[in-house]
Amino acid sequence: METRRCAAVGLLLLFVLAPFGSMVQVELPESIVPARSGGAPAVDEVPTWRAGDTWVYETGFDVANLIANAGVSASVSTLEGDTTMEVASVGLMTMNDASGTSVVGYTMDIDGAFTSGNSGATLQGTSGRLDITYTGRDTVRASDMAMITSEFDLLVEFAPFNIGWLAFELADLTFTTTYDPPQESRDHPVRTGDNWSQTYTAETTANDLPRR
Repeated sequence: METRRCAAVGLLLLFVLAPFGSMVQVELPESIVPARSGGAPAVDEVPTWRAGDTWVYETGFDVANLIANAGVSASVSTLEGDTTMEVASVGLMTMNDASGTSVVGYTMDIDGAFTSGNSGATLQGTSGRLDITYTGRDTVRASDMAMITSEFDLLVEFAPFNIGWLAFELADLTFTTTYDPPQESRDHPVRTGDNWSQTYTAETTANDLPRR
């Protein structure tokens, strides 16, 4: 059992480094206006969200190449499921720097359930179903959609031979990341050909929660 758990944790880290680290991608607004100087079109403004706004995304990702390159004794088919993102609240938030500046920000709740499907995963030679539950909360600066903090929990369970009552927990990990200054994904307004860079410090803590 412990060997399986170690392999699963290694596999889980691949998931974190690949899709989960960028699970939520803020979409550009659809409102486009011509540039005043006759240059490339520019995005008019950043999105304006309200508490209760919700989006549901069909989510699928293939980690076969990652597993092969990592040398983990496991195989997993494409994981599929739905990701729900909801604006939990809008209000003042304190920056993670010495200034302690308060800015208007969004608190985003992200939930997802993903599965390999029956016989879609093999762990240490045993075929079965791999299920992952994702629960996260991000804080985002409203003025430019920059990430302030990101926290999420990953619960991983494996059902050998696809038998539900045999399912056991492989890992329950919580990752918390703070950004100083907030991590910007783009500058506004955005025009074709724009490029930019940013220096920031990201501090991540990971906790392996007690087995259930």
